[in-house]
Amino acid sequence: MLKWYDFYELEFSLGSLTRLKKRINDALVWKSRKERIPKSLRLEIFILRLILKKRILNRRYEWSKNELKSIFSEKLVLQNLLAEKEIQSILLEKENYDLKKKLESFEVG
Repeated sequence: MLKWYDFYELEFSLGSLTRLKKRINDALVWKSRKERIPKSLRLEIFILRLILKKRILNRRYEWSKNELKSIFSEKLVLQNLLAEKEIQSILLEKENYDLKKKLESFEVG
């Protein structure tokens, strides 16, 4: 599974972000002219950045959720395997004990 911050996948899932890039370039033009950036443009950039952050956080959340699912499912598999091995160990000990008893009965008799 890819990491949530894999840049190629992240850019693909977020889109090209051309609108945000264009707005930031517009703001740079205003700054280069040493004029105040219009409030609507500042708000639009702010909102677009929040949307971008939300998408990134959602992607990180989904990745973490899937990663935890895989970890816990692996944990359950390992717990079941451990339980099977413990049962096999108990059965082998019992069989070993029975064989010792039979061997002792042959030695005595």
